Amino acid sequence: MTSSNTADLANLYLGQQYPPATHSSAVHESTRHWCQNTLWGQLLFFVRKVAARSAGNILNADVLLAGDKADLVANSLRLQVLQQIFEPLTEGLALFATYDSYPTPTQSVPGHLVFMAMAYSGLTLEQMQQAGIEQTEQEYLSFLQAQRVGGLGGIQHKSTLLRQPLDATKSPSLQGYLFVKSLQGMLADNNKKFWDPNIFLNFIVNFFYNDIGWFTATLRPNTRPEHIPASLAEYFGSRIGQLRMLPPHVIDQFERDVTDPSRVAHCLNMFTTEADQQAGLALHRALYTDLIQHGESVTQSRFFHRKYFRLFSREAYIEITREDRVLVYIPISPAGSEIHTPDIMVDGQDYRLAMTLPNPGNYPPIKAKGVLRNYRVMQVPFNTCVIFLAEEKLLYSHFLANWELLDEKVFLDHFTLDGHNDPDNSGIVKIALDVLRETDAPLAALHASTLKKFSLELNGLYRLTLSASCVPTELDRVKSLMKDHGFDAVLGHDEVLLDLLSFISLANAHNIYDTCVMQQLGKRVGVVFREETLDELCKRLQDKNIYLIRFDSEYTLSTGV
Repeated sequence: MTSSNTADLANLYLGQQYPPATHSSAVHESTRHWCQNTLWGQLLFFVRKVAARSAGNILNADVLLAGDKADLVANSLRLQVLQQIFEPLTEGLALFATYDSYPTPTQSVPGHLVFMAMAYSGLTLEQMQQAGIEQTEQEYLSFLQAQRVGGLGGIQHKSTLLRQPLDATKSPSLQGYLFVKSLQGMLADNNKKFWDPNIFLNFIVNFFYNDIGWFTATLRPNTRPEHIPASLAEYFGSRIGQLRMLPPHVIDQFERDVTDPSRVAHCLNMFTTEADQQAGLALHRALYTDLIQHGESVTQSRFFHRKYFRLFSREAYIEITREDRVLVYIPISPAGSEIHTPDIMVDGQDYRLAMTLPNPGNYPPIKAKGVLRNYRVMQVPFNTCVIFLAEEKLLYSHFLANWELLDEKVFLDHFTLDGHNDPDNSGIVKIALDVLRETDAPLAALHASTLKKFSLELNGLYRLTLSASCVPTELDRVKSLMKDHGFDAVLGHDEVLLDLLSFISLANAHNIYDTCVMQQLGKRVGVVFREETLDELCKRLQDKNIYLIRFDSEYTLSTGV
């Protein structure tokens, strides 16, 4: 994400008044990070490390042992199937946070969304302290409405999602998003508190991603490789089934206990026996101890692999002086609305000084053109890191908070800056599988065919998608119709109708249901909101037996996407 405003660059580094253009990607990526920084993320970390160890044994051995080959295949399958199962859900939750979340009066607001309310309220830290949290959230709510339905760009952003394939093997986006929306509707039928997007998000992420049962489900001993996908899929399906049986009072208990991890764990594991919980915890401890004994680094930053995410990137020119000043220049666009006198010219390009930074890493004096990137540090509100790359070589990095300098090496290990780092150990596993194809073709073929077979069954795990909005006997036919082009296929590739569907759904996310208000808003932002257009949208959906749009009374309109 880029910004052309000089002030944006400095404000972004300082952690205040983040550029509006970065909002969608920031919410999306930070929600994915939240999902990763869980027990499920730790399980992936453990399985990845164990698979890498098996791969290392194969690559370093003179004679390939059957046990190492079997371990490599089994753990590679576990890793890839887990990732495939969860990717649509993770992406769906990230998109739900992007399009449907807003500040609500509950203690269950996820921490990263609290940060978003501060970062995109348009207020400085001093102004926020004076205004208080309620006023800050109100400013953020106004910002969200402007971003989502204040112009055609925000509406077309969602239209892009709605025309994605309804096929998780091609793209996880639409399948995941509609699944998450279906989950919310199913849960809200039992307890209306689930209509609060923050309560719903917090509960679902904890229910699926902080479930200790995934350790026992994933690492069952003596499971044949070809049976691993079915075992994991069955457990995922059982968790969805448990949500169907969720007692209405559970969310009340969750909301009370959300700040107490031990009590929340008890609430989330209500369907799991004490013995199974203890078995999962024992596996967690055993895996952790095993890595330590093998000399693996298991720091918190290593454990949570998605501690940082890139928020901002742009072309820049940097000069580190002998006085340890770091001068950051950004190019002046000839077509820009702002008129600036250039401070320097490099290779015929005019540059303006954007900001001056310290040189805490004692980097040597340089002058170079390259890319300035800004990363958000997830665990520390308002903390960011800037790094400067020239030809993918690191020339400068700096964290806003001093203590983070201690963690700088770990930070750099998270990114393939020079093409050689492999923090996920995915490279070594892939190389070992290539060796396996040459030395044990039947076992390699089993690995490949098992993954291929599972990919054909992946969409079946998300069968809840659209189930409440479609005639049951027509659901499979509708999903087949949407398999390649989503709602575009349903609406006859009519952009006006697709934008109208997106507009109604985004308006609903801000509790706007009144058709008169929608009509006025649509006129302002360029959406065609006429009675005959709305009738045509309803007709085309209903012709395909999809009942997403509801008229709750003469003047209120809602949609299920």
